[in-house]
Amino acid sequence: MEPEPEPERVPTAEHRMNVRGGALTGRDDARRSRDRIWVHLVWEGLLAAAVVVAVLAVRSEDAAAFSGNGLRDLLVTLAAGVLLGTAFALSLRAAVPNLAVGAAAVTGGALTGWLVAEREYALLTAALLTLGAAIALGLALTVVVVGFRAPAWAAGLGAALGLYAAVLSLTGGRSLLVQGAPDLRRWAWALIGGALLLSVGGGALGLLPGVRDAVGRYRADRDPAAGRGGSAGFVAACALVGSTVLAAAAGLLLALRVGAVVPDDGLTLLAQAAGAALLGGASAHGRRGGVAGTALAAAFLQLAALWLGLVEAEPWTRPALLGGAIVVGLLVGRLVEAAGSGGAEDLEEYRPAEPDPYATESYTPYQTGRLDRPAYRQDDEPWWPGQAPPPTGSSLHAGPDRQSGSRLDSGQQPMFRAGAVEQRPYRTGPGEESPYLTGHGDER
Repeated sequence: MEPEPEPERVPTAEHRMNVRGGALTGRDDARRSRDRIWVHLVWEGLLAAAVVVAVLAVRSEDAAAFSGNGLRDLLVTLAAGVLLGTAFALSLRAAVPNLAVGAAAVTGGALTGWLVAEREYALLTAALLTLGAAIALGLALTVVVVGFRAPAWAAGLGAALGLYAAVLSLTGGRSLLVQGAPDLRRWAWALIGGALLLSVGGGALGLLPGVRDAVGRYRADRDPAAGRGGSAGFVAACALVGSTVLAAAAGLLLALRVGAVVPDDGLTLLAQAAGAALLGGASAHGRRGGVAGTALAAAFLQLAALWLGLVEAEPWTRPALLGGAIVVGLLVGRLVEAAGSGGAEDLEEYRPAEPDPYATESYTPYQTGRLDRPAYRQDDEPWWPGQAPPPTGSSLHAGPDRQSGSRLDSGQQPMFRAGAVEQRPYRTGPGEESPYLTGHGDER
């Protein structure tokens, strides 16, 4: 008697969801982390070439831009642009795009100037209070985005409008001088070095598989309104707070460089931040990003804007430059998503040929055999439950006996009676056997 084969185990609905688009853990998580980095490196090489071309174009118009105070001014402005682009890239990679970075930059300068001019705070104290307010704003965004599972872009847009209203209230709609502003040109190299360290160092840190997966945990793979878990929420909170603080710091640099704050809605600064982040290779879907792409893209945009000013280009060219950078960045992000993934061969999705009989959503009764009418019924009279039919070709009885209540063929004994000594397999049909025994036999 051969044992009944073990039914093949196939993935349940939860397992299939985890493989195809849900949260991956363990071995699957390790596979998922194997993104191809070469696509970022190739694109960053092209960006570096574009920066060199922009440097040569600016130098051809004004050689003094790369020497003396002109170079220091450029470095301070570039440091602010790198911080702003890094702020938005951080929120993008964490899948919580913060559209309030531009307004946060303007508000950072306006709040510092107002505290110094109206409340007579020391500049350092005012700057620290501004950064503390940025942390509070980031935590408020976290409550809305993570706590209430609202889209990050919508929460950021609402925060940007609220910050613009605050700027108008603080400044009265007029430019506000930042009194006692230091000359940042003395620390130009330190500022650009710190900005590059944050941007490039953060990108290099993101190459580590564990960091890359942790940053991308909030990326929506299923229902975008569903919870992502505690660890994903913590990473999203850090990204929202960090991006808001970096944006406020960039606004402080811009305000201190010129010594004044112009009330603005921050849309241009947001476009500059988004252009630098997307053009640098950060994916709009989250998680993926390069190493030095944001810094290179910010440098290119800054030099291109400077060149447009030197050649006295039309006013519309600056918005067109930023809009084009965003569009090209989205195309680059699509390339990153297509070529940056490890591919289907890394996930090795298991596709069963049959549904799982143990899964509740695909339950079908387990079939032990086929009820064969000729094997179970003789003369249209059913056998009692637990009894087996006579073997094929047997000369045992086939109907009731006229004297004892069961019909026997002449000279034969009843098939089922106490004291059976032989067991036969329970026949489910011609040529089929089952391991379930009924305890019937023949009396010899």
